[in-house]
Amino acid sequence: MTAEQKYLFDMQGFLIVPAVLSAEECSTLRTFVSALEDPEAKEALPPHERYSLAGPANFLLDHPVLVGILNEIVTGENHNLDADSAGTLSGEGITPEQMPGWLASDDAYPFRLDGSFPQIRRAGERGNIPHAYPRVGPLFGYQCHNRKIYSGLTRVVWELTEVGAADQGTLLAPGSHKASFVTPPSMLLHESPTMYDYCCPEGSLVLFTEALTHAGGLWSSHETPRMAIFNCCEWLSGSSPSCHHPLASFTPSDFKSLSPLLVACVACADAPVMAQYHRNNLPREVIAAMPPKRQTLFRGVWGHGGQPSANVYYDADTNFAW
Repeated sequence: MTAEQKYLFDMQGFLIVPAVLSAEECSTLRTFVSALEDPEAKEALPPHERYSLAGPANFLLDHPVLVGILNEIVTGENHNLDADSAGTLSGEGITPEQMPGWLASDDAYPFRLDGSFPQIRRAGERGNIPHAYPRVGPLFGYQCHNRKIYSGLTRVVWELTEVGAADQGTLLAPGSHKASFVTPPSMLLHESPTMYDYCCPEGSLVLFTEALTHAGGLWSSHETPRMAIFNCCEWLSGSSPSCHHPLASFTPSDFKSLSPLLVACVACADAPVMAQYHRNNLPREVIAAMPPKRQTLFRGVWGHGGQPSANVYYDADTNFAW
């Protein structure tokens, strides 16, 4: 990322990179998205290509432009503020075992994919109302400390058609990711002056933190529908699969002796709370068809206790979540 891009993402909560994809790539992806939305056309696709993160859209998961940005804003590099992320694995005494997922490697990414879906929105159709999630925790929190960004769950939008000045693709409320107060209901409206309507050419890449208030706009273009692929990425934010969950030793009578609040506390004591938001339920065949490094985007949410002790690769053992 450039200094300008980092500044804009931290200040606004979103970043637009124009025209990352070629016209030919956009055309191929529009045909693919159309097939995914049509039951007969989707049935004609190979089974492992019937997903918005598969087939001709698979390369979007680790497009070089995207990877360069996610390495800066999503990964856990800012969890150790005394070392430079550009340092070597042995520099400053940091090893993969001590900080799993902190640094990228030649055969694994330091972040993972959380979810994906395609979208076709025609003229007169409107998306979700303005919304955001509690700005806390590993998923929906946002931090910028010592010039290092941690965006938590980050939305990645590939705009496959041009978004004109009045088309209303995705509406964003700049700066709301840093709000210290709950958004007043009067501002959670599509028409709110706090909502920003961006425009960009086809093939553009739009990223925003899910801590940012956002909405699906009222698409107004009658020339072409809004076509896009929405992915979500995050850092590893879970617990070790080798640990025994405290509920495992509890009997029904033990639960009866606890208040509902205490039961919730015990349940969270050793398990991640919302460490993954979307439930992919991807068949293993879909992931197996991807290059090995791309498969690492689908490893489980836990970070420590794998092979040798950090969760780096995807396989039947590391694809684990509570």
